[in-house]
Amino acid sequence: MSDQYVLEISAPKLLMLELMGDFERQKFQFANISSLVRVNLKFSGRVCSDEYDHEKRRTQLIELLERLRHVNQLELWDWCIQVLSYGELKGLPSLVSSCKILTLNSYVLKWDIPGIVSLLQGSPYLEKLVVNMSSDYHHAQKFLDSCNFDGEDPWTSRKRILSPLLHLKTIVIVDFKDDHAGFRLQLVQFLLQNAVALEKMVIKIGKSGRSDKCSACSLSQEFVSSCVKLICSFATVLCDNILSTQMGLNIFD
Repeated sequence: MSDQYVLEISAPKLLMLELMGDFERQKFQFANISSLVRVNLKFSGRVCSDEYDHEKRRTQLIELLERLRHVNQLELWDWCIQVLSYGELKGLPSLVSSCKILTLNSYVLKWDIPGIVSLLQGSPYLEKLVVNMSSDYHHAQKFLDSCNFDGEDPWTSRKRILSPLLHLKTIVIVDFKDDHAGFRLQLVQFLLQNAVALEKMVIKIGKSGRSDKCSACSLSQEFVSSCVKLICSFATVLCDNILSTQMGLNIFD
């Protein structure tokens, strides 16, 4: 692309790096970033055209993440997650990262799920996962159409065998709402089933604005009941795997 520019970064003492903006217009070259501990990638990209080359963008994003695979803390936003979804849907291998703290800013709809699965499977040393569900980014229709699971559960219909999350001890989910609750509850179920070392889960629930809501927390009674039942259903299983379990469901206005 003619208007693409190259950003060269050589910072041997740099601890935290945040990159944002139009991903298509940027190309990154790293010389010395061995001290880097925390990275935040908040990119955006073209969403209005069905001709958008998702495979090319995924390749470029993977190349960037490979240079950052040594960092301890990684934060990704929904554009990156949905680009990774494309590779997961195509059966491409997950990128392996050494990060121990992963923050995902995603509304968690069906086109986010493959990317989330890919990141979790590629983070074998992950100890803490934070999912912020307040973000809401949508790709082009061509990409959304490719996330057609034919009515199947996208968490269980995958052909690839999922590996357990052996070191994941803490999960924090922020702004958990009851719109599109199905995919979000499936995420919680997936984490409870696969995080065999889980010690603490905190779900901070945001307002939904619905009329059939609980007076204390602005959520539908049915949704609150589903959350509680889901967590309680796995409590016994979790206690069999760990010495102590601290699981909290925080509900706030």
